[in-house]
Amino acid sequence: MAHDYLNKMISPNEKTPQLLFSLSLLGIFFFLNAFLADFVFNHPFYCDMIAFIAALLLGIPLIYHAILDAGHGRVDMNELAAIGVLAALATEEYLTACAISFFMIVSFYIEHRSAMGAQLSIESLMNLMPSHALKINDHGEQSVAVDSLKPGDIVRVRPGDRVPADGCVISGISELDQASITGESQLVAKEKGDDVYGGTINISGKLDIQIIQVGENTTIGKVKQLILQAKASKTPVERLINQYAQWYTPFILLLAGMVLFFTRDIQRSIAMLVISCPCAILLSSPAAIVAALGAASRLGLFIKNMTDLEMARKVTAVVFDKTGTLTTGKLHVSNFHHASDFSEEILIQLAQGLAQHSNHPVSRAIAQMETTYTPLKSEILSFEEIPGKGIQGLLDNQTIRLGRLNWLNDSGVDIPESLELDESISDIHVSKDNQWVGWIGMKDEIRPDASQTVDHIRQMGISDICMLTGDRKIIAQTIAEKVHCDYFIAEAFPNEKVDTVKELQTAGHTVAVIGDGVNDAPALAAADISIAMSTMASDVAIESASIALMSERLNRIPYLFSLSIQTVRIIRQNILFSILSIVILLGFSAAGYIHPILAALLHSSIAIIVILNSARLVRSGENIT
Repeated sequence: MAHDYLNKMISPNEKTPQLLFSLSLLGIFFFLNAFLADFVFNHPFYCDMIAFIAALLLGIPLIYHAILDAGHGRVDMNELAAIGVLAALATEEYLTACAISFFMIVSFYIEHRSAMGAQLSIESLMNLMPSHALKINDHGEQSVAVDSLKPGDIVRVRPGDRVPADGCVISGISELDQASITGESQLVAKEKGDDVYGGTINISGKLDIQIIQVGENTTIGKVKQLILQAKASKTPVERLINQYAQWYTPFILLLAGMVLFFTRDIQRSIAMLVISCPCAILLSSPAAIVAALGAASRLGLFIKNMTDLEMARKVTAVVFDKTGTLTTGKLHVSNFHHASDFSEEILIQLAQGLAQHSNHPVSRAIAQMETTYTPLKSEILSFEEIPGKGIQGLLDNQTIRLGRLNWLNDSGVDIPESLELDESISDIHVSKDNQWVGWIGMKDEIRPDASQTVDHIRQMGISDICMLTGDRKIIAQTIAEKVHCDYFIAEAFPNEKVDTVKELQTAGHTVAVIGDGVNDAPALAAADISIAMSTMASDVAIESASIALMSERLNRIPYLFSLSIQTVRIIRQNILFSILSIVILLGFSAAGYIHPILAALLHSSIAIIVILNSARLVRSGENIT
């Protein structure tokens, strides 16, 4: 109910604010004239007549929406406010009626604009895509609609233009502003072979980009879906409010009726109805959540379900994937070795011919390796990717494999007994049917902020930090020690990663998993909280995860846990303040100490305080770079 109330206020198709604005301008004019007629010119008749017109102009929208809400079974501020206005009109308290209406409308506007301010910080992401792009064809440059672009098209992005879709740079050197997607303020250098996000801004040089993803499949398209999904979700606190909301209005009406019966003072009952409008209570959770979403999105964190944001504060164990998470994932070929029966050229041709069909970081590094050898003449058929093991396909009816050594061995490949490997690198092996062709050595770099992030997480009281990797033990041990993980599990297959997560959960931990690849997807799905990094690299990972981290900065992860704690704290503050304020003021109203006009003013003040308290979250994380 609270979530529906906020959505109704901030819906881009909602015409109520414009209608209220038009009516309230005229109503305010009559309202002021009514006070002038009463206090300046002392004409009660003209005062009542003008006040009656003002009350109608300002009160009709409230009454109209109260009828609509009642017809749809909704409970919000309109019912109690409308009853209060009608009661004032029935007792010929016209100035009271128009004053109540005036303050309620002012409150509505303030809440609407405040909610919109937080909402726009999120929805601005949805308007980043340009409407047109410069497509390169046989006739040169041609301006086309972005919606007409297809994967494989080549577009030219000039300095100052936005990238029209996700793609790969095929020529040119420039710097891009990716802050709107990743939350990073520094410009990012791009050159041939680099991926780019749609909606980012080209700053310096001219780039020719081959389109990879368009429309909803782009990164910004995925972000839009995440935002919409998050807005549609509710936290347990909101669901609790909704559970008792249906009893609130009847209970308040009963109290107001009892006070009227025993005191015969309609002013007290009207004040009770106005002060009891549940606006502040209904806003307590969604106002804080919208502000938190805005703060998180500014840093490149996009949350699918608000329950996950609330759950993040309970995390007691964190599981990191290594490649692409604790390390940059920007692998490069360091060296290679071929079998005596094969040449170096065949090793490279087979590896690159198979790798070009995969989007895995290892495959991309091999496919993009510079070489003087000509590509394969025949096409790889029946391509298949086996998560955690490798990739394979058919070349001239022969099975070509690229992957782990133990996978090739299990597949029947004849591995030399005296195989020499470099223990300091990750080795990827190539086979042709049952023949071992050679190995390719890969190197990766640890992210600069990995160790600081792990230390920060530990300082937050999270006691169990683990690193999982498919690499050999000696490589895993070196990385785990450098980033300060408590322990590591090496040579882990996807099912073993899931087993690790389940073991931690069985031990009583609330587990967060951070990963980026296809082989991380099962563990991400099994975790209590899951964070997918580098979403362009793996669609499966982002579908399995509950939170997407577009930024390359790991320091967003401890911030997420901190934001969860702050958000829940502020929601509780809002609810406690709203309930206590209403209960106390309800008692004063019943005792006759609060006039209905003052009740309307106090009601607005309570809602404004709730919104301002929630708005503190919008500035959360501003010092994070």
